[in-house]
Amino acid sequence: MNVFKITIEHVQAQEKEYGYHLQLRVGLQQKQETGKQSGRRGGAPTFIPFALWGSNTGAPPPWWNAETCSMEVQPTSGIEWDIGNASNSDYIELPAKGDGTNINSKCQQTIEFQLCKVKVPHDSAMRSSYAKKRATTVYVGKVDVGAVTTGNDVTTTTLVFGETATVTVLVHRLGVIDASAVVPAVQRSISENITMKPPILTLDEVAAAMSARASQALEGSNVHRLLSEWSGALQAVGGQLAPLLATLPFGDLIATAAAGLFAAVMGRGAVLELGADLCGQTVLVLRVLLQPLVREMIIADESTHSLLEQLLAVMEDNVRILDEYNASGTVAQLLKVSSRLDALQQQSAEMHRIFTLMHQLTSFRAQGSHADDMQMLEIVGSTQLLTADSLCEHLLPQLLERLDNVATSTDTAGAP
Repeated sequence: MNVFKITIEHVQAQEKEYGYHLQLRVGLQQKQETGKQSGRRGGAPTFIPFALWGSNTGAPPPWWNAETCSMEVQPTSGIEWDIGNASNSDYIELPAKGDGTNINSKCQQTIEFQLCKVKVPHDSAMRSSYAKKRATTVYVGKVDVGAVTTGNDVTTTTLVFGETATVTVLVHRLGVIDASAVVPAVQRSISENITMKPPILTLDEVAAAMSARASQALEGSNVHRLLSEWSGALQAVGGQLAPLLATLPFGDLIATAAAGLFAAVMGRGAVLELGADLCGQTVLVLRVLLQPLVREMIIADESTHSLLEQLLAVMEDNVRILDEYNASGTVAQLLKVSSRLDALQQQSAEMHRIFTLMHQLTSFRAQGSHADDMQMLEIVGSTQLLTADSLCEHLLPQLLERLDNVATSTDTAGAP
C-alpha cells in the first residue's frame, strides 16, 4: 500500500470583476500490475473533486457548495479561507514506484492537482461572449512527495493557480502501520453502509432527470457539459430508445442497465467523474444499436447475440460498482474512489473489447450479405464508430453527428 494523507490548509481566491466558481481536483492513477496493458486513458490520471469541508465538521462557510463540491466567489470580492487541519483530510492510494514491495521506499512521487474555474455570466452580453470563448479555465499543479514515510513529517506546498487562486496543501505519506489501519477501515465502511438502491427509472425518465439536473448546473462546468450531452443524445431519439432496443436480444435488459447507470452517476460527490467514460461508451453503443440496418443484422445473426449478453453483464457490473460507491457514506471519499477506479477502468476496457469484436463481426457479415450495395457501407460505417469510444469524453456530440451522417450519406449515394 502506498497511501497518502492530503489536507488543504488554506485557500485564497482573488477578487475579480466577475463571479466565478472554483473546484479543486486530485489526480488518481490506476494501479496496474507490471506488464498489464494500460487502460483507455493511456495511464493519464482521473481527476476527482476534493471536498474542502467535511460533513461532520459543522456548518460550512457561505461560499462552499457541498453539492457541487466547489467554492462560489462573488464579483469584486475574494476568499481568504483558513480551513484547518481537521475538516477536510482525505487519503489517496497511488501505484508504488520501484518494485512496489517496500512502502518505506525513498522514491519521490508526484500528486497532481487541477483547479477548475468557471465564470458566472451576470447578463445577456456576458452570456453571448461565452458562446464565443470558453468560460472554463483549468489550472494544473503538483506536489512532489519525497522520503516522508513516518512520524509527523509533512510535505507543505503552496500551489499557485495562475492569477486566480493559491492553495496550501499538506501531504503525509503514511507508514506501514497507519496505512494498514486506514484502508481496511474504509473498505468496511463501504460494505456496512450499502443499505439501499436508487429507484428504478426508465431510459426516458433518466434522460429527463439528467436534462433537469444539467439545467440547474453552472453553464460551462463539467457536470453541465456531460449531463447535457448524455441527456441530449438519449432524448434525440424521441422516446423510441427503449422500444427499439427491446427488439434486440437482451435489449430490454440492456435498456434497464443503461438507465441504472445514468441514474447512478447523478448521485453524490465524485461519482459523475468516475462514471464519465462508461456513460459516454453507453450512449454511443445505444445509438449505434438503434441504426435500422445494424439492428436487422444483429437480430438475424445469432453469432452476435453472445456479444450483447457480454455487454449486458458488463453494464450491470458498472451499475453495481457505482451504486456501492453512492451508498458508502461520505468519509474518506477519495480513498473509496481509488478502490473503485481500477475496477471501472477495467470495465471500460472490457466494453471497448466488446465494441471492437462487434464491429469486426458485423463488418464481416455485412460484407458477405451486402457485398455490392450501400447497405454494407452503412453497417460498417456505423459500427466502426464504436472503436472510437475513447473519444467519447470530449467528442461525443461529434461522434453521434458522424453516426447520423453515415446513414444520410449512404442513402444519398444509393438514390437513383
